[in-house]
Amino acid sequence: MKFFLKLKHWQLFVLLLCTYLVFQIEGTTSVISSQGEIKQITEHNYFWFKTSSVVSYSQEEVSTVIPSGKWDKSVKVSKRSPIMILFIFVLFGWFYVVGVNLNKKLPELIKMNLAKFKWFIFIPIVCMFLFYIYVLTLFNRVSIGEQLNLAIFAVTLPLYLFSVFCLIYCIYFNAKSLKTVELQRPVNFSDYLGEFLLFLFFPIGIWLIQPKINRIFSETT
Repeated sequence: MKFFLKLKHWQLFVLLLCTYLVFQIEGTTSVISSQGEIKQITEHNYFWFKTSSVVSYSQEEVSTVIPSGKWDKSVKVSKRSPIMILFIFVLFGWFYVVGVNLNKKLPELIKMNLAKFKWFIFIPIVCMFLFYIYVLTLFNRVSIGEQLNLAIFAVTLPLYLFSVFCLIYCIYFNAKSLKTVELQRPVNFSDYLGEFLLFLFFPIGIWLIQPKINRIFSETT
């Protein structure tokens, strides 16, 4: 994965942009197709209800429920999973490679908690998958008229906030490591504030951060 260190800023930016756009376009297409299939199933049930010779309360109840077998066909997490994995691989893979390799170039007397960084960059990845599955399930249940389960939301919200905290720590780790390697001395927050903001406004900051990383890890340095 060290090829991330040699990519030019525009190459990394285009790679991230392309994977993100494909992920969003495919997701939008899946939503539209799912809505179309829901409409067809609902119309079929309504036609069955209107043409029934005997109408009972139980029949009316059945006619308003979308069959689970047909709905399952429209819900396929695997359709977007490969694209989502590719996007996460590029996004967090670059973050991880930069942090780990910058840590190797820190001055001998300066130590940073690399193990904590690895754990904190792993947690947002897991939370992103869980949040993605939760949103997909939420959309499915709302589409078929089911009520929302607030208990699940109460669990996912703290996890989401904790993953944001982990991501901010990883930004702090990379920004401080980058500036420390550049200056080869202990740094204060004011020293790496600019790098912190560049990492924070990702991927725009790539245009200024990646050239620095290229210089640090170039063979001529």
